[in-house]
Amino acid sequence: MRVEVLREFSCVGELEAPWRELWDHASSPSVFLHPLWAVSWWNHYGQAMEPCIVLVWDESGSLAGLAPLCWSQKAPGVMGWIGDTELSDTMDFLVRSGKEVQVMGAMDRALRKLLPGEFQLDLHCVPDGSPTLEELNEMLSQGWDVSIELEEFSPRVELPASWEEFLEGLSAHHRHEIRRKMRKADKDLATGFVVVEPGDGWDRAMEHFFRLHRLSQPQKAAFMDDRRESFFCQIAEVFGREGMVRLSELRSMEGPIASSLSFVQGRTWALYNSGFDPRYRQYSPGIVLVAHTIRQAISENLTLYDFLRGREIYKYDFGASDHLLYRLRLSPRPEGKS
Repeated sequence: MRVEVLREFSCVGELEAPWRELWDHASSPSVFLHPLWAVSWWNHYGQAMEPCIVLVWDESGSLAGLAPLCWSQKAPGVMGWIGDTELSDTMDFLVRSGKEVQVMGAMDRALRKLLPGEFQLDLHCVPDGSPTLEELNEMLSQGWDVSIELEEFSPRVELPASWEEFLEGLSAHHRHEIRRKMRKADKDLATGFVVVEPGDGWDRAMEHFFRLHRLSQPQKAAFMDDRRESFFCQIAEVFGREGMVRLSELRSMEGPIASSLSFVQGRTWALYNSGFDPRYRQYSPGIVLVAHTIRQAISENLTLYDFLRGREIYKYDFGASDHLLYRLRLSPRPEGKS
Protein backbone atom coordinates (compact mmCIF):
# COMPACT_ATOMS: atom_id res chain seq x y z
CA MET A 1 0.00 0.00 0.00
CA ARG A 2 1.29 3.46 -0.94
CA VAL A 3 0.16 6.51 1.05
CA GLU A 4 -0.13 10.03 -0.33
CA VAL A 5 -1.28 13.24 1.38
CA LEU A 6 -2.98 16.04 -0.57
CA ARG A 7 -2.52 19.48 0.96
CA GLU A 8 -3.98 21.53 -1.91
CA PHE A 9 -7.70 21.22 -2.60
CA SER A 10 -7.15 22.25 -6.21
CA CYS A 11 -5.70 18.76 -6.76
CA VAL A 12 -9.09 17.16 -6.04
CA GLY A 13 -10.19 17.77 -9.63
CA GLU A 14 -7.57 15.29 -10.84
CA LEU A 15 -8.63 12.90 -8.09
CA GLU A 16 -12.35 12.90 -8.92
CA ALA A 17 -12.32 9.82 -11.18
CA PRO A 18 -10.48 7.48 -8.76
CA TRP A 19 -12.46 8.93 -5.82
CA ARG A 20 -15.71 8.14 -7.63
CA GLU A 21 -14.50 4.63 -8.47
CA LEU A 22 -13.56 4.04 -4.83
CA TRP A 23 -16.94 5.37 -3.68
CA ASP A 24 -18.68 2.90 -6.00
CA HIS A 25 -16.81 -0.01 -4.39
CA ALA A 26 -16.55 1.18 -0.78
CA SER A 27 -17.57 -0.75 2.32
CA SER A 28 -20.05 1.87 3.50
CA PRO A 29 -20.39 4.77 1.04
CA SER A 30 -22.75 7.65 1.68
CA VAL A 31 -23.57 10.77 -0.27
CA PHE A 32 -21.56 12.72 2.33
CA LEU A 33 -18.39 10.89 1.25
CA HIS A 34 -18.86 11.49 -2.48
CA PRO A 35 -16.32 13.80 -4.17
CA LEU A 36 -19.13 16.06 -5.37
CA TRP A 37 -20.16 16.62 -1.75
CA ALA A 38 -16.59 17.43 -0.69
CA VAL A 39 -16.11 19.89 -3.56
CA SER A 40 -19.47 21.60 -2.92
CA TRP A 41 -18.77 21.94 0.80
CA TRP A 42 -15.23 23.21 0.23
CA ASN A 43 -16.45 25.81 -2.26
CA HIS A 44 -18.67 27.28 0.45
CA TYR A 45 -16.84 26.61 3.71
CA GLY A 46 -13.21 25.80 2.94
CA GLN A 47 -11.79 29.32 3.17
CA ALA A 48 -10.60 28.87 6.77
CA MET A 49 -9.49 25.27 6.24
CA GLU A 50 -6.28 23.55 5.24
CA PRO A 51 -6.91 20.21 3.48
CA CYS A 52 -5.09 17.08 4.56
CA ILE A 53 -6.61 14.33 2.39
CA VAL A 54 -4.93 10.98 3.01
CA LEU A 55 -4.95 8.59 0.04
CA VAL A 56 -4.08 4.90 0.14
CA TRP A 57 -3.24 3.26 -3.21
CA ASP A 58 -3.05 -0.52 -3.58
CA GLU A 59 -0.51 -2.58 -5.52
CA SER A 60 -2.54 -2.34 -8.74
CA GLY A 61 -2.55 1.46 -8.61
CA SER A 62 -6.22 1.70 -7.59
CA LEU A 63 -7.36 4.02 -4.84
CA ALA A 64 -8.17 1.73 -1.90
CA GLY A 65 -8.81 4.26 0.86
CA LEU A 66 -9.37 7.96 1.41
CA ALA A 67 -9.56 10.10 4.54
CA PRO A 68 -11.27 13.46 3.76
CA LEU A 69 -9.58 15.49 6.50
CA CYS A 70 -8.65 19.10 7.10
CA TRP A 71 -7.21 21.49 9.66
CA SER A 72 -9.43 24.35 10.81
CA GLN A 73 -8.25 27.80 11.86
CA LYS A 74 -11.14 27.86 14.34
CA ALA A 75 -9.73 24.87 16.26
CA PRO A 76 -5.92 24.98 16.16
CA GLY A 77 -4.30 21.62 16.72
CA VAL A 78 -7.42 19.67 15.77
CA MET A 79 -7.90 17.78 12.51
CA GLY A 80 -11.45 16.87 11.46
CA TRP A 81 -13.59 15.92 8.52
CA ILE A 82 -14.11 17.94 5.36
CA GLY A 83 -17.79 18.65 5.94
CA ASP A 84 -19.24 20.10 9.14
CA THR A 85 -21.82 18.42 11.36
CA GLU A 86 -24.55 20.92 10.47
CA LEU A 87 -24.55 19.80 6.84
CA SER A 88 -22.98 16.32 6.75
CA ASP A 89 -25.06 13.77 8.65
CA THR A 90 -22.50 10.95 8.65
CA MET A 91 -18.78 10.91 7.90
CA ASP A 92 -16.06 8.29 7.78
CA PHE A 93 -12.95 7.03 6.06
CA LEU A 94 -13.80 5.76 2.59
CA VAL A 95 -12.44 2.22 2.26
CA ARG A 96 -12.61 -0.29 -0.59
CA SER A 97 -14.69 -3.32 0.33
CA GLY A 98 -12.50 -6.31 1.17
CA LYS A 99 -9.42 -4.20 1.96
CA GLU A 100 -10.51 -2.74 5.29
CA VAL A 101 -7.69 -4.20 7.40
CA GLN A 102 -4.88 -3.22 5.01
CA VAL A 103 -6.24 0.28 4.40
CA MET A 104 -6.91 1.08 8.04
CA GLY A 105 -3.42 -0.15 8.93
CA ALA A 106 -1.92 2.20 6.33
CA MET A 107 -4.15 5.06 7.57
CA ASP A 108 -3.03 4.38 11.14
CA ARG A 109 0.65 4.66 10.27
CA ALA A 110 0.15 7.75 8.09
CA LEU A 111 -1.92 9.63 10.65
CA ARG A 112 0.55 8.99 13.45
CA LYS A 113 3.21 10.66 11.30
CA LEU A 114 0.92 13.58 10.46
CA LEU A 115 -0.21 14.30 14.02
CA PRO A 116 2.25 15.50 16.66
CA GLY A 117 1.52 14.13 20.12
CA GLU A 118 -0.23 17.26 21.38
CA PHE A 119 -2.57 17.35 18.37
CA GLN A 120 -5.90 15.57 18.02
CA LEU A 121 -8.04 13.87 15.41
CA ASP A 122 -11.70 14.75 16.12
CA LEU A 123 -14.08 12.65 14.04
CA HIS A 124 -17.81 13.35 14.27
CA CYS A 125 -20.77 11.18 13.26
CA VAL A 126 -18.98 7.91 12.47
CA PRO A 127 -21.70 5.30 11.86
CA ASP A 128 -22.04 2.04 13.74
CA GLY A 129 -20.60 -0.80 11.66
CA SER A 130 -17.89 1.40 10.17
CA PRO A 131 -14.45 -0.13 9.48
CA THR A 132 -13.11 2.76 11.57
CA LEU A 133 -14.89 1.49 14.67
CA GLU A 134 -14.06 -2.12 13.92
CA GLU A 135 -10.34 -1.34 13.76
CA LEU A 136 -10.27 0.73 16.97
CA ASN A 137 -8.89 -2.06 19.15
CA GLU A 138 -5.98 -2.48 16.77
CA MET A 139 -5.37 1.27 16.72
CA LEU A 140 -5.40 1.35 20.53
CA SER A 141 -2.66 -1.26 20.62
CA GLN A 142 -0.64 0.66 18.02
CA GLY A 143 -0.13 3.78 20.11
CA TRP A 144 -3.25 5.94 20.18
CA ASP A 145 -5.18 7.48 23.03
CA VAL A 146 -8.79 7.06 21.95
CA SER A 147 -12.03 8.50 23.28
CA ILE A 148 -15.33 7.27 21.85
CA GLU A 149 -18.79 8.54 22.74
CA LEU A 150 -22.29 8.14 21.41
CA GLU A 151 -23.02 11.38 19.55
CA GLU A 152 -26.25 11.06 17.60
CA PHE A 153 -29.06 8.80 16.43
CA SER A 154 -30.00 8.27 12.80
CA PRO A 155 -33.41 6.54 12.65
CA ARG A 156 -34.10 4.32 9.65
CA VAL A 157 -36.67 1.80 8.57
CA GLU A 158 -36.41 -1.21 6.27
CA LEU A 159 -38.82 -1.18 3.35
CA PRO A 160 -40.90 -4.16 2.26
CA ALA A 161 -42.11 -4.87 -1.26
CA SER A 162 -45.37 -2.87 -1.07
CA TRP A 163 -46.90 0.17 0.61
CA GLU A 164 -49.68 -1.89 2.16
CA GLU A 165 -47.13 -4.29 3.61
CA PHE A 166 -45.27 -1.31 5.06
CA LEU A 167 -48.44 -0.03 6.73
CA GLU A 168 -49.24 -3.47 8.10
CA GLY A 169 -45.85 -3.47 9.81
CA LEU A 170 -46.80 -0.42 11.90
CA SER A 171 -48.82 -0.40 15.09
CA ALA A 172 -52.58 -0.19 14.58
CA HIS A 173 -52.61 3.36 15.97
CA HIS A 174 -49.86 4.69 13.72
CA ARG A 175 -51.26 2.89 10.67
CA HIS A 176 -54.66 4.46 11.32
CA GLU A 177 -53.19 7.95 11.84
CA ILE A 178 -51.13 7.90 8.64
CA ARG A 179 -54.07 6.75 6.57
CA ARG A 180 -56.36 9.30 8.23
CA LYS A 181 -53.99 12.21 7.61
CA MET A 182 -53.46 11.26 3.98
CA ARG A 183 -57.22 10.94 3.37
CA LYS A 184 -57.98 14.25 5.10
CA ALA A 185 -55.37 16.16 3.09
CA ASP A 186 -56.62 14.59 -0.12
CA LYS A 187 -60.30 15.25 0.65
CA ASP A 188 -60.04 18.82 1.95
CA LEU A 189 -57.11 20.13 -0.10
CA ALA A 190 -57.11 17.87 -3.17
CA THR A 191 -53.42 17.25 -2.55
CA GLY A 192 -51.09 15.66 -5.04
CA PHE A 193 -47.59 14.27 -4.67
CA VAL A 194 -44.92 15.18 -7.22
CA VAL A 195 -41.24 14.32 -7.62
CA VAL A 196 -39.79 17.20 -9.61
CA GLU A 197 -37.42 16.19 -12.38
CA PRO A 198 -34.27 18.22 -13.19
CA GLY A 199 -35.09 20.68 -15.95
CA ASP A 200 -38.84 20.42 -15.34
CA GLY A 201 -39.54 23.43 -13.14
CA TRP A 202 -36.53 22.60 -10.97
CA ASP A 203 -35.50 26.17 -10.11
CA ARG A 204 -39.05 27.08 -9.16
CA ALA A 205 -39.33 23.94 -7.02
CA MET A 206 -36.09 24.86 -5.21
CA GLU A 207 -37.57 28.29 -4.48
CA HIS A 208 -40.62 26.55 -2.99
CA PHE A 209 -38.34 24.32 -0.92
CA PHE A 210 -36.44 27.24 0.61
CA ARG A 211 -39.62 29.21 1.29
CA LEU A 212 -41.35 26.28 3.00
CA HIS A 213 -38.19 25.30 4.88
CA ARG A 214 -37.90 28.78 6.40
CA LEU A 215 -41.62 29.02 7.13
CA SER A 216 -41.89 25.71 8.97
CA GLN A 217 -39.80 26.54 12.07
CA PRO A 218 -37.92 29.60 13.40
CA GLN A 219 -34.82 27.40 13.88
CA LYS A 220 -34.91 26.40 10.23
CA ALA A 221 -35.29 30.02 9.15
CA ALA A 222 -32.18 30.89 11.17
CA PHE A 223 -30.31 27.87 9.79
CA MET A 224 -30.97 28.60 6.11
CA ASP A 225 -28.77 31.65 5.58
CA ASP A 226 -27.62 32.76 2.13
CA ARG A 227 -24.48 30.61 2.15
CA ARG A 228 -26.36 27.45 3.11
CA GLU A 229 -28.98 28.18 0.47
CA SER A 230 -26.20 28.42 -2.11
CA PHE A 231 -24.72 25.14 -0.85
CA PHE A 232 -28.10 23.39 -1.06
CA CYS A 233 -28.54 24.68 -4.63
CA GLN A 234 -25.15 23.32 -5.64
CA ILE A 235 -25.61 19.85 -4.14
CA ALA A 236 -29.12 19.61 -5.58
CA GLU A 237 -27.77 20.51 -9.01
CA VAL A 238 -24.69 18.27 -9.08
CA PHE A 239 -26.34 15.24 -7.49
CA GLY A 240 -29.46 15.85 -9.57
CA ARG A 241 -27.35 15.34 -12.68
CA GLU A 242 -26.24 12.03 -11.16
CA GLY A 243 -29.86 10.94 -10.69
CA MET A 244 -29.38 10.87 -6.91
CA VAL A 245 -31.75 13.68 -5.83
CA ARG A 246 -35.47 13.46 -5.14
CA LEU A 247 -37.04 16.91 -4.84
CA SER A 248 -40.57 16.14 -3.67
CA GLU A 249 -43.63 18.32 -3.19
CA LEU A 250 -47.06 17.95 -1.65
CA ARG A 251 -49.28 20.27 -3.65
CA SER A 252 -52.72 21.66 -2.95
CA MET A 253 -54.85 23.59 -5.42
CA GLU A 254 -53.05 26.74 -4.19
CA GLY A 255 -49.57 25.35 -4.78
CA PRO A 256 -46.92 23.45 -2.79
CA ILE A 257 -47.60 23.16 0.94
CA ALA A 258 -44.69 20.85 1.82
CA SER A 259 -41.36 20.10 0.18
CA SER A 260 -38.42 17.80 0.85
CA LEU A 261 -34.94 17.21 -0.52
CA SER A 262 -33.74 13.60 -0.40
CA PHE A 263 -30.88 11.56 -1.79
CA VAL A 264 -31.09 8.11 -3.32
CA GLN A 265 -27.93 6.06 -3.16
CA GLY A 266 -27.87 2.37 -3.95
CA ARG A 267 -31.12 1.04 -2.50
CA THR A 268 -31.47 3.73 0.18
CA TRP A 269 -33.67 6.82 0.25
CA ALA A 270 -32.20 9.42 2.65
CA LEU A 271 -34.46 12.29 3.74
CA TYR A 272 -32.07 15.23 4.00
CA ASN A 273 -34.26 18.25 4.76
CA SER A 274 -37.83 19.46 4.43
CA GLY A 275 -40.33 22.19 5.18
CA PHE A 276 -44.04 22.92 5.16
CA ASP A 277 -46.50 25.82 5.24
CA PRO A 278 -47.67 26.27 8.86
CA ARG A 279 -51.01 27.65 7.65
CA TYR A 280 -51.90 24.03 6.84
CA ARG A 281 -50.58 22.58 10.09
CA GLN A 282 -53.94 20.95 10.91
CA TYR A 283 -53.44 18.73 7.85
CA SER A 284 -49.95 17.55 8.92
CA PRO A 285 -48.49 18.28 5.46
CA GLY A 286 -44.96 17.29 6.51
CA ILE A 287 -46.13 13.88 7.74
CA VAL A 288 -48.25 13.33 4.64
CA LEU A 289 -45.28 14.18 2.43
CA VAL A 290 -43.05 11.72 4.30
CA ALA A 291 -45.68 9.02 3.78
CA HIS A 292 -45.72 9.74 0.05
CA THR A 293 -41.91 9.66 -0.18
CA ILE A 294 -41.82 6.29 1.60
CA ARG A 295 -44.37 4.96 -0.86
CA GLN A 296 -42.29 6.42 -3.71
CA ALA A 297 -39.15 4.74 -2.34
CA ILE A 298 -40.97 1.40 -2.26
CA SER A 299 -42.15 1.92 -5.84
CA GLU A 300 -38.48 2.42 -6.83
CA ASN A 301 -37.65 -0.96 -5.24
CA LEU A 302 -35.52 0.64 -2.53
CA THR A 303 -35.00 -1.33 0.67
CA LEU A 304 -34.10 1.29 3.28
CA TYR A 305 -35.55 4.68 4.22
CA ASP A 306 -33.03 6.69 6.24
CA PHE A 307 -34.41 9.67 8.17
CA LEU A 308 -30.82 10.75 8.93
CA ARG A 309 -29.87 12.44 12.19
CA GLY A 310 -32.31 13.50 14.85
CA ARG A 311 -34.83 11.76 17.11
CA GLU A 312 -38.00 13.57 16.07
CA ILE A 313 -41.02 11.58 17.21
CA TYR A 314 -42.61 11.33 13.77
CA LYS A 315 -39.73 9.15 12.54
CA TYR A 316 -40.60 6.44 15.04
CA ASP A 317 -44.28 6.73 14.14
CA PHE A 318 -43.18 5.40 10.74
CA GLY A 319 -41.52 2.40 12.39
CA ALA A 320 -37.93 3.65 12.39
CA SER A 321 -35.27 2.23 14.70
CA ASP A 322 -32.06 3.93 15.75
CA HIS A 323 -28.76 3.62 13.93
CA LEU A 324 -25.97 4.95 16.15
CA LEU A 325 -23.38 7.60 15.29
CA TYR A 326 -20.21 8.07 17.32
CA ARG A 327 -17.67 10.79 17.95
CA LEU A 328 -14.04 9.66 18.06
CA ARG A 329 -11.14 11.64 19.48
CA LEU A 330 -7.70 10.21 18.78
CA SER A 331 -4.29 11.48 19.83
CA PRO A 332 -0.95 9.79 19.14
CA ARG A 333 0.36 8.36 22.40
CA PRO A 334 3.80 9.70 23.36
CA GLU A 335 6.56 7.17 22.83
CA GLY A 336 7.23 5.07 25.89
CA LYS A 337 3.69 5.48 27.23
CA SER A 338 1.70 2.24 27.34
